[in-house]
Amino acid sequence: MKYEIFVSYSSFDKQFVDELDQDFKSIGITVIRDIRDVKYTQSFKEFMKKIRNSDFVLMIISENYLKSRNCMFEVLEVLKDENYRERILPIVLASANIQNKSTVAKYIQFWEDAYNKLNNEIESLSKDEISFASEELKIIRNIRISMGDFLTTISDMRHVGLEKLKSNNYKELLERIGLKKYDVSQMIEIFEISKITDNEEKEIAIEEFIQANQNNPFAYFLKATLEESNRRYKKAKYYYKKTIKTEANFSEAYNNLAILLVKHFGQMKKALKLLKKAKKIHPNNVEAQKNFEFIKDHKFQLTKPFRYPVVHFIPSSISDDEKELLKSMLTEESKEKKT
Repeated sequence: MKYEIFVSYSSFDKQFVDELDQDFKSIGITVIRDIRDVKYTQSFKEFMKKIRNSDFVLMIISENYLKSRNCMFEVLEVLKDENYRERILPIVLASANIQNKSTVAKYIQFWEDAYNKLNNEIESLSKDEISFASEELKIIRNIRISMGDFLTTISDMRHVGLEKLKSNNYKELLERIGLKKYDVSQMIEIFEISKITDNEEKEIAIEEFIQANQNNPFAYFLKATLEESNRRYKKAKYYYKKTIKTEANFSEAYNNLAILLVKHFGQMKKALKLLKKAKKIHPNNVEAQKNFEFIKDHKFQLTKPFRYPVVHFIPSSISDDEKELLKSMLTEESKEKKT
């Protein structure tokens, strides 16, 4: 989909973000987050600036968040947009306690102290070191100045607690994002189906949903991933294609179909075309970008003579996930097959 949701959070709150990320990904919505979308050697600062280009910013606000320099830098980037209130989706954890005025005062004092400490330390630095420290001091100063107004804004906004959000299957978030032609109640039902642990029950539920609600791409996508996990690859391919036919801008469907074609049908050329489409729809879809580059760079290894013994042909410089992908690709037929 074309919606870009940037998640701003403290690493201390990673567990919740992992859960949310997986829940949204199960129905084809991928959020932008540092753990997946910052490339090796890429600047974290440049990544954090992407927050201004996202459609929505999901803020997981906790005490750790409000005391994190990197989190607050992302806040500063959001505040540069005069319409930022329309784009932020705050989830306030209990530890933040921002409704308590004395707690808010402590946050402001925290950054006041951080500014004064760094300012005093700069006096003992050499000329070569002062430039970097001065830039950092400027950031801390802006955080200190903006903290009060930011917390007032968040306090005044309607926000939802973590437990309520999870129990409602993210209803408030889905309504706020506004998936246009797709009924929010249907989206919530799809979320509920995705969380069914019994495989047969999940299959029955998604099939009944599709019969009752034609042309919902999120349902087709969930059905496709379920078929793929059950190793029914032709059916998975069918439902990924049906997803794309129903919603032409479904970036994750293009990405998943591409990998399926490589791993189980040996169709590299078609996979690369699909990944190009996924990247065009979502320029920030790092997963599609990585898959495209990986398949293109290792395409020479997918010819028939290199199908044995595969472990000898896997470069040591690639990640474990990429090694697993390459192993699976090397064991499949490499000839292009007709769909």
